[in-house]
Amino acid sequence: MKRRIERNESLFSYFINYSQSFGTDVLVLLETMKLNEKFRLHSGDLKRIDFYPMSLFNASKITTITGLSYDDLYRSSFSNVIKTFNESTKAESSRILNKTIREKLFYCPECLKSSKSYPLVWKIETIDTCTIHKHKLNNCCGHCKETIAYQNIREVNSCPHCNKKLSEVNTNKENISKEAMEHQVWLTKNWNYLINYTGESLSNSETAIRLLYILNERQSCFNRKIIMTNRYQGRLEHLLQCARGTLQKRRSVHLSNSLATLYKMKTHAKDFLEITVPQEFIDSLHEKGIGQLAKMKACEASWCEKYGKAGELVPTGVLNTMKSGEHLSFYMVCNSCGCEYALNEEKKLVERGYFISAYKKLKNRDITSLTWPEKEKIFGLKRDRIRRVLAYFNNQNVIVNESSTWEIDAVLLERFIRAVSEGLSLKEVRYWREWQNYDQFLMHRYNPRVIRALIDFSSKQITIADDPFYKKRIESTCKKLLKEDITINIPNVALATGTSATTIRNKQCSELVGIYRERQVIVRREGRIKIMEQEIAAYFAAHSDQRIYIQKLYAVTSVDYLYLKRYAPWLLDKIEQMKLEHNEEVFASAS
Repeated sequence: MKRRIERNESLFSYFINYSQSFGTDVLVLLETMKLNEKFRLHSGDLKRIDFYPMSLFNASKITTITGLSYDDLYRSSFSNVIKTFNESTKAESSRILNKTIREKLFYCPECLKSSKSYPLVWKIETIDTCTIHKHKLNNCCGHCKETIAYQNIREVNSCPHCNKKLSEVNTNKENISKEAMEHQVWLTKNWNYLINYTGESLSNSETAIRLLYILNERQSCFNRKIIMTNRYQGRLEHLLQCARGTLQKRRSVHLSNSLATLYKMKTHAKDFLEITVPQEFIDSLHEKGIGQLAKMKACEASWCEKYGKAGELVPTGVLNTMKSGEHLSFYMVCNSCGCEYALNEEKKLVERGYFISAYKKLKNRDITSLTWPEKEKIFGLKRDRIRRVLAYFNNQNVIVNESSTWEIDAVLLERFIRAVSEGLSLKEVRYWREWQNYDQFLMHRYNPRVIRALIDFSSKQITIADDPFYKKRIESTCKKLLKEDITINIPNVALATGTSATTIRNKQCSELVGIYRERQVIVRREGRIKIMEQEIAAYFAAHSDQRIYIQKLYAVTSVDYLYLKRYAPWLLDKIEQMKLEHNEEVFASAS
C-alpha cells in the first residue's frame, strides 16, 4: 500500500505513518532502506532522518518501497536547504543548521485534529507558533506533561509516555504580541520557501557578499558605517572574511544569522536568492591599499626626532576595532617617542593616546601649584592619565615637572627592559615589590628604552628561549590538575602556577600544556567508557529473565551508540555478543 506524503510534512512523520499502516515498528521499516548494511539503526538515528536522509538511507530503495519521488525526499527534509547553502562535498557534515533543529516535539493540537502529520517547520528552534491557528506550539504532552523526544515517537498524534492523543489537549494560551506573530509568519513562510527551493546553490562567499550588500542598504560602494549601523547578528569580521575568501579554514555563514539579517532588512528569501550584486560593490569589498596609505603617514608629536618623517611608524598588527563609537583601523606606533596612532574612517591619522593633546595644554602652562581637580579640568583627563602624562614628558626631557622627585634606578630599569623583552605584561611589572609607589613605576614605564623594548616585542613577537626550571613547574602543575580532574588549559595552568598565560606561551610551554590536555581527554574518555560498561552489565543483570533489545538499552541508559562507534567499537561487538548469548539462554530456559 502506497501513501502520499502531505504538503510540508516531514520525512520522519511520513515514515512513522507508513510503518503504522503496516503494523510494524518504524526501525524495522528503515532497516530495509538503510545505506550501510553493516550499520544497525537505533532510536537515536530517528532524529537524523529530516536533516539529510541520504546520509542514512538508500534513496533508490526508499522510492521503490514507498513510491516517493526524489523531489519528495528533498522537500520533506532539510536537504534542499543544505544543498543551497553548503559548500562542503559532504552534505551530512554541514554546520549551517547547527543548533537549529529540535530533538523534541513542538506541536499544534488543532493541526493534528485535521492532519495526522508533523510539519517539518515544527522542528525549527526559532519557530514556536502555529501561524494557522495563531497560538504558541505546545512543547510537552498536555496529559502527562512529559516532553516528547523524536527518537521515542512511534505513532503520530500519540504521546509515547501515556499513549494519549495529542490532539485532545488544550492549546497553548500564552499571549503573542503583534510583532512576535509577524516575525513567526515571516519565519514560517521563508523556511517553507527554502525547504522547497531547488534553484542554484550559493558558495559561502556569494552568501556573505549578498548579506553585506543588503546590510549596506544596496548601495554600490561598501560602507562599513552603514553596515555596522544595521548590526549583523553574527561576527561582522567573519562575514567579511567569508566574502573576501580570506578565511584560513572553510566555514559557512550560519543560516540563523542570514535569516535574522533578512528579517531585519525586510527582505524575503526569494529576493535574497535572486538578487544581483553589482560588480562595483564586490570590487569595493576587496579594496586594498590601506597599508600603502599608512606608510605615507608620519609622527605628529612635535618633540619627536621623527616628527613629520613619513614611513617611520611601525604597524602593531591590529587592523580593525571600535573606540568610543569610532571605527579605527591599522594601528601604528612611533618607535622613537612611543605615541600610538590609527586611521579613522576617513583614512586620516588620529592619536590613540592623549600625549599630543596634553602637550598642547602643558607647554605654555605651569601646573605645579594646581590641585588635582584643577588639573583634571584643564586636561580633560582623569588623575591617573595626568600622572602618566607627567611621567612621560619628564622622561622625554620636554617638560620637566618639578613636583616629581623620582630618579631612574639603573638596576630596576635594566630589569624592567629585560622583563618586557621576554613578554612579561606591564600589569605584572606594576606590582613588583621594589616599587615604592605608582609614580616611581610610571617614571620607569615611560623611559624611552622601555618604550622601545615594548614596541620591539610587539612588532617582532620575540620568543623566549627554553627555561627548563619553568617547564618543570608547568609540568608539575599539569600533573596535579590531571590527578584532580581539573580541566587542563592555558588559563587554568597559569592560575594554578601563579604565572600568566602570556609567559606560558612565550616560554614555549603551550605544547607541553597541550600534551597533558590530550592525556586528560584520553583519561576522561576511558572513564566514560568504563561507566558505560558498568551500566551495560547492570542492565543485563536486571533483565536476566527477559529478552534484551538493544534499542531499549540505548533508550533507558546513558550508553551512547555514536560515542562508542567512534571511540570503542569493540564494546559494540561485545554488547551484540552478550545480547545473543543472553537471549539464547532466556529462550532455552523458557522452553
